[in-house]
Amino acid sequence: MNLTSIENLLNSVDDFFYTYLLTALLILAGIYLTARSRLVQLRHFGTMVNSLSGSRSGAQGGISSFQAFAVGLAARVGIGNIAGVALAIVAGGPGALLWMWVVALIGMATSFVESTLAQIFKERGRDFTFRGGPAYYIKNGLGSPLWGKIFAAICIVSVGVTVVMVQTNSLAQVITATVPSVSAWMVGVFLVLLTAPVVLGGVRLVARVAEWLAPIMALAYVLMAVVVIILNIGRLPRSWGASSKGHSVSTRPCSAPPEESSRRCSTACAAACSPTRPGSEPSPMPPAPRPSPTLCDRASSSPSASSSTRSSCARPPACSSS
Repeated sequence: MNLTSIENLLNSVDDFFYTYLLTALLILAGIYLTARSRLVQLRHFGTMVNSLSGSRSGAQGGISSFQAFAVGLAARVGIGNIAGVALAIVAGGPGALLWMWVVALIGMATSFVESTLAQIFKERGRDFTFRGGPAYYIKNGLGSPLWGKIFAAICIVSVGVTVVMVQTNSLAQVITATVPSVSAWMVGVFLVLLTAPVVLGGVRLVARVAEWLAPIMALAYVLMAVVVIILNIGRLPRSWGASSKGHSVSTRPCSAPPEESSRRCSTACAAACSPTRPGSEPSPMPPAPRPSPTLCDRASSSPSASSSTRSSCARPPACSSS
């Protein structure tokens, strides 16, 4: 089995899970937890904001609440928030923006429950810092140490290797395309030298760096978005209208077959449900096959074509909403 066959197999498995299982599971879980918590993401929004005041104190030799928040923020603001959102809009049309807002709203309840479980079932380590997360509440909450270890091992591979590779590769592609004299391996070596001292310094050093870097990164991201909106303020009503209308009307190209449209819509929904998903990185698309000449093509190139034929071909065909 060569690398192409392995890649095709992984893509097939990935598409199956995100199309038929994981996307629906994430949305249904978010709706269920939103209902059970009685809209906790809205009821306690003010409490969440007030909790930020004084959250930088009380670490007691460990990690403060704000530092834990910054580490989580650094893990969430990544390639999925930039490339993943762009891919969702390109694949699913402007309406994908509205669905991403809806999914993000119900996903806040899921994130709240995950964080609560992590606090309930966390453990204190030998260095007197607390450790928590899905592996710990699978172990302590469900009483299954084996599956907790399996989950932790999978996370090490997926988050510690795969996601980092995707982000590094994306950054390397952008830099090498902008500065051809820079090779991809140079970008990789630079990132290793930049991040290794922080990662090897332990969780406390990671938290201290994230405490300052993550807010700056998030603020720069928001400011860039505001600048883009201001520079294109005249197109804002049109964009909002396209997003509001496109949530229920297909905006796929007329030439796209239904199965291709279905795959694109599932990709957009997957990017919306999981913005940090490694698969959210757009890959170079192969050139589309050149279609055979149609009647309009022959009419436009033929000097003997009638004027009625030319006028009918000048009108663009209406896209199907199916």
